[in-house]
Amino acid sequence: MKRMKWMTVMMMCLMGMFVFASCSDDDDNNGDVRPSDVPEAVLAAFSGQYAGVGNVEWEREHDGSYVADFWKDSREYEVRYSADGIWIQTGIDYGRDFAALPQAVQEGYNATEYASQWVIDDIDEIQRPDTGTQYKIEVEKAGQRDMHLYFSPDGALVNAVAETD
Repeated sequence: MKRMKWMTVMMMCLMGMFVFASCSDDDDNNGDVRPSDVPEAVLAAFSGQYAGVGNVEWEREHDGSYVADFWKDSREYEVRYSADGIWIQTGIDYGRDFAALPQAVQEGYNATEYASQWVIDDIDEIQRPDTGTQYKIEVEKAGQRDMHLYFSPDGALVNAVAETD
């Protein structure tokens, strides 16, 4: 009987260890970092570009860059910097809000073969120092690979890329 109680206690302790070992303060463990762990050059570049933005979540990517996620003007932003504070890219998520796109981009999309038979899945504004602003419209159609359509601000289709697995 004494041995049975001891075995039960040991099993409970063992199970408790597994439960606590699987717990984490980070739900997806994707490189989240505290602002105090972000290099000063990155924080300075960010505050110069997005002064007054609050509730920023930082991530460190595998390539060593830092990404700031935040909301501004009812849109989700994702801004990437190199470790030395050089701005790499800003992505602004429009969801499926086609009407929020510039008129020229709407007209450019409507002139493509995708407008009539494909469904818009996601829209992003992408800003880069080397290429300027582009609008990415992700479209899907049953039986086809999703397509990523890149438009210039004047509505020209710059690139159409099939999504890879």
